[in-house]
Amino acid sequence: DRPGERDVPIWVTATAVRDGGNQISRYMAMFSDLSGLQRSQQQLQHMAHFDSLTGLANRTLALLKLEQGMQRAAAQKIPLAVLYIDLDRFKAINDSLGHAIGDEVLRQAGRRLARCCDDADTLARLSGDEFLLISHGRQPESVRELGEHICTSMRAPVVLEDGREIYIGASVGYACYPLDGDSSADLVRNADAAMDTAKSIGRDQVCGYSRAMTEEASQRFELERGLRKALENHEFELHYQPLIQVRSRRAYGVEALLRWRHPQHGLISPDKFIPLAEQNGLIVQIGSWVLHEACRQARQWQEQGLGLEMIAVNLSPRQFIQQDVVALVRTVLEESGLPASMLELEITESALMANAQQGEQTLRQLKDLGVTLAIDDFGTGYSSLAYLRRFPLDKLKIDKSFLAGVPQNTEDNQLVTTILDMAANMRLHVVAEGVETEAQWRFLQGRGCGACQGFLFSRALPPAGLPDWLAQQ
Repeated sequence: DRPGERDVPIWVTATAVRDGGNQISRYMAMFSDLSGLQRSQQQLQHMAHFDSLTGLANRTLALLKLEQGMQRAAAQKIPLAVLYIDLDRFKAINDSLGHAIGDEVLRQAGRRLARCCDDADTLARLSGDEFLLISHGRQPESVRELGEHICTSMRAPVVLEDGREIYIGASVGYACYPLDGDSSADLVRNADAAMDTAKSIGRDQVCGYSRAMTEEASQRFELERGLRKALENHEFELHYQPLIQVRSRRAYGVEALLRWRHPQHGLISPDKFIPLAEQNGLIVQIGSWVLHEACRQARQWQEQGLGLEMIAVNLSPRQFIQQDVVALVRTVLEESGLPASMLELEITESALMANAQQGEQTLRQLKDLGVTLAIDDFGTGYSSLAYLRRFPLDKLKIDKSFLAGVPQNTEDNQLVTTILDMAANMRLHVVAEGVETEAQWRFLQGRGCGACQGFLFSRALPPAGLPDWLAQQ
């Protein structure tokens, strides 16, 4: 017990030494210090059960802890829950900024998640950007609150050493024992299915498992399998919704909107397949086709003298971040012969805010090509008009959800009016989406909104139907 003393593991090998009469005269002992071997074994044990990047438990240890937790929960009649956590937009960040920054994002995410846990909980990194939290003693209502706390925690930006801010967020699904499964495999699978549902309804959400999700997961698998063949089988098509000048009610352009005509199921809603394509990366190839086809069609209409001034095309978040979108746009304009001034590119707030510094650089390069730049679905992301001042934008589109209560709802009226006033001060043009009633149109006209689109004027039309619609106008 004296200072500096410590126990040292020793391996002793003793050998008898005999004399000429074959009698044991003495013993020889060899002492081997096993400290190094013991440390190596401990390191191997740690590597076998813990994630080297985040220091959290790995899949092996998590499943072991889950089995032990289920046994204790069954014996003591206490609840147990599994939360499956997936970071939003991480793959696009990892692909665009590199694995070193991706690793730092994962480390910071792990520390944030750990701060959301109780001492009795087990937090693990399963793989990539997927985490598993095993929570003891929480009722379903409390589990949902924990999931919402996780989402709130993950909304704050990840700040890198150079000061850059990266926004990620998280989607959380959970399953409770024994209600949602009586085996570790069932609980993890069902929590994963709930997380997929959270992703599909817009990310940054919390979803509890329901049995219907198993069937939905099967349907989603079939949809993904068909989606991979849709492009090569020419099942995609573009429809075009007119863009209307508010004051004159004249169509000055169109927005290209993607449709999937499935050979068995007919037209499939973009709300179903576009998030799936975004998740599995197919959106990059699909988005490239959309841009080529839209510009080709716009050039054809220009040659026919249709009188359209522009065509708007959406860039997906992954396409904007991952692909060399500047080179793509340049190539498409050259091949189609469409003047750059006729092409408007729409980017969502979330795509810009995922990496504001790179987003600003990409926008400036696109602006140098001569195209128009617009923020799509404004108001649904994390940014503000003041923050967007740094980007070289020409236009913003007010999300249709803000128009739903106009003009009956006073708060919606004030919000839309505020956006219009601030945009005017920043010299940004505004397009209001989702205009469905004459009252909404009159409200926008009275507030000085420049343009709009919606079912009041026309649904998205197939290419063959647009010339006839314009002629009738």
